[in-house]
Amino acid sequence: MCEPHRWAQKIDANHPELSGKQAEVAEAIANPEIVLQDRDYPDRRHFIRRNADALYTVAVIEYRYSRGLLMGHLVTAFVRYRLRSDDHVLYVNARR
Repeated sequence: MCEPHRWAQKIDANHPELSGKQAEVAEAIANPEIVLQDRDYPDRRHFIRRNADALYTVAVIEYRYSRGLLMGHLVTAFVRYRLRSDDHVLYVNARR
């Protein structure tokens, strides 16, 4: 999912609320409840899943082509207390 050094430098350093919660972020990516288009970067998506504390775990994935294949990588992850109503929704899990 994410290289350990990148997790430590990007996620743990900037978002301590996600320290040790790699599985929670991986679950948001694998089984999102909602996927949003990033407001500023057209090649980024926000994969969102409600966590055990009823907050939203957000994983930001950036997509780009590498050797003819579309590849995604984790840019950052964070916790949100609420979702913004004006974000562009790309996907909603009907079972949420």
